[in-house]
Amino acid sequence: IDPILDAKTRTVKVRVNVKNTGRKLKPGMFVSAQVNPTIASGGKVLSPILADKWICPMHPEIVKDTKDVCDICGMDLVTVASLGYGVVDEKRRDAPIVIPVTAPLITGKRAVVYVKVPEKEGTFEGREVVLGPRAGAYYIVNEGIKEGDRVVVKGNFKIDSAIQILAKPSMMNPEGGAASTGHEHHGQAPAKTVEKSTSQESITFAVPTAFIRQADGLLTEYFNIQQALSRDNFKDAAVSVNAFKKNLDAVDMKILTDKSHMAWMSHHKKLSDFIKVLSDAKDMSALRSGFDELSDELYTAIKKFGISGTQPVYRFVCPMANNNTGAYWLQNKTGTENPYFGSSMFKCGSQVETVSPGRVEVQPEGTTHE
Repeated sequence: IDPILDAKTRTVKVRVNVKNTGRKLKPGMFVSAQVNPTIASGGKVLSPILADKWICPMHPEIVKDTKDVCDICGMDLVTVASLGYGVVDEKRRDAPIVIPVTAPLITGKRAVVYVKVPEKEGTFEGREVVLGPRAGAYYIVNEGIKEGDRVVVKGNFKIDSAIQILAKPSMMNPEGGAASTGHEHHGQAPAKTVEKSTSQESITFAVPTAFIRQADGLLTEYFNIQQALSRDNFKDAAVSVNAFKKNLDAVDMKILTDKSHMAWMSHHKKLSDFIKVLSDAKDMSALRSGFDELSDELYTAIKKFGISGTQPVYRFVCPMANNNTGAYWLQNKTGTENPYFGSSMFKCGSQVETVSPGRVEVQPEGTTHE
C-alpha cells in the first residue's frame, strides 16, 4: 500500500499480485476487486499456500520455503506469521466469532450487544464487546461473547431504550443509574402522564360483600385474557373476552345505593366500551392495543370498590408497551408474563403493586402512580 496519498485524485495506490489472464488489466487502470480470505480470531488470515513460508515485505511475489533474501531487493525474507497470517491448523481450532452487522450498538469506541439469558424466556442482558474488522454483512468479535450465545439482531434499540428507562447499564449509560430519559421512576411508571383526580377517582365505598364477590368473576376472566395474550393465544383470548362481557352484564348493581350505585354505573359504561373494542378485534395486535384501557379501568374500579381476597391481584407495568409510552396490567400470580408482547418479550416489565382487600401494598423497589 502506497504510504503517499494522491492529493488530486484522493486515492492511494495498492499493489496486488493477480493473474492477468487475457491481459485485460492495464497499467493505471481503476478496478473493483473483492478479496475473500479465510479469517481466524484476531483477524489473522489463513492461507494454506503460504503455510510455513518465507516472504518479502516489499515484494510479496517472492515466496520461499526457507529463510533467504529477496531476489529483487535483497531484503531479508520474513515469516508469513509475522505479517499477520495464521497457520492452517487454526482454521479448525481458532475460528472467529462473528455476528451480523445489525447486532452491535456502536457509540464512539464502545459496542454493546444484547444476549439472550439462558433459562429465562424473553430476558436479555447487555454485553460490551470488542469488535474486529467488518467482513461483509458480519463483524468479527474479539471479546465479549462466546460461541452459542444468542444475540439480538433486530429490535436491539428498543431493548436498549427500555434498559435506559430502568436506569440499568446500557449503550448510552454504561454505568447505569439515573439517565435523562424523562422516565426517572425506575421504570415502574410509563412515559404517559397519568393525572391525579381531585374528587371521584380517589373516593372509596363501603359496599356489601355480595357485590365485591361479583368482581371475582370479572377478575377471573380478565386474568384469562391476560394469560392468553402473554402466550400469543388469540382464540382463548377471544373466548375470555366474551366471558368477561357476560360476567359484566350479570353484575347486580341494584344492591348498591346512592353514590356507589352512580359510581359503578360509570365504571360499567367504560368497561363495556373497552370490552366491546376487544370483542371487535380481528387479530392479536388489535386485542393488545385495547387491553391497557380495560386494565386501567378495572384497576380503578377494584381500588374503589375493593376485592374479596379470594385470589391475589398484582399490578405490573411495561415501559415499552404502546410504542414506548408504557402500559399497566393485572395478574393473579407473581413473575412477569407480558400481555403486550407475548413470547417476543415475555418477561419485559416489573411488578409495582400487590392489591389487597382495602389497601395497596407498594413493592420496595417501586412507586405507586395513581
